[in-house]
Amino acid sequence: MIPNDHAVQIFKFSEQRWIDKIIDGELSFSCAGAFVNQAIALGNLVQGDPYEGIFARLDTNDKRISEMKKKLGKDLEIFEIDNRILLRRRSAKLKPIFCFYTIRVKDLLNENEIYKIGEQTLKHKFNDLLYNGFSDSLIAPNVVRNEFQFSQIAIQPQTFVMRVREAMANKGLGFRMGNVDYEEFKKDTFFIEPTKDYKELFYKFPEYKYQNEGRICLKDISFHTPCQRYNLRIRPFDEESYKVSHVPITMNINAVIERK
Repeated sequence: MIPNDHAVQIFKFSEQRWIDKIIDGELSFSCAGAFVNQAIALGNLVQGDPYEGIFARLDTNDKRISEMKKKLGKDLEIFEIDNRILLRRRSAKLKPIFCFYTIRVKDLLNENEIYKIGEQTLKHKFNDLLYNGFSDSLIAPNVVRNEFQFSQIAIQPQTFVMRVREAMANKGLGFRMGNVDYEEFKKDTFFIEPTKDYKELFYKFPEYKYQNEGRICLKDISFHTPCQRYNLRIRPFDEESYKVSHVPITMNINAVIERK
């Protein structure tokens, strides 16, 4: 039995040239600063998010604002939105991140009407924003070279996680891997204690919930600029462990439903 919070499939949306690198065993890490720049400079609110990495939204008179000024010094960014104060660490924007899409058991159970115990086909439909936001080739499929065409890769979760953990252990890298939380930021105010684990990088506003995002963060590495990348070499994927599609799909997963 698969626990409700475990993934049944992992996906990545990109162009064929980048998907080919993943298949060959290269995971390219970007950072929150790059996502902020994509949102502000390019207006891409699918790949980009102007509020990436914030750890607090507080009332203007909250004493934790002054406490964070003393604790974080020049690392602290402060900006005001809708009469609330948002806090972010500059260093959080420079931590290497690799993002992917996860379908978890609880996602499938929430999306499908479970009407019987036993074998059942569960469906998962991807939001159209995921397709339109990661490649122009769906809009103009006849004017791009194959390397730029939209591609969606599905990878077996156990295979993916095993290769990542193996590579991290070999390189002695400290990392955090998990799902993004879209619930905490629904609150009027919130505060995530800033620590060396950079847990704030695993929270986003609920309008991004359709991305079902999982992340890997390299805690002990920092970029000098948001333009940098870190390429992690893992073992290449065998053909039986992944599938690639160049058109929008709906996932059909055969499952056996058991009573708790």
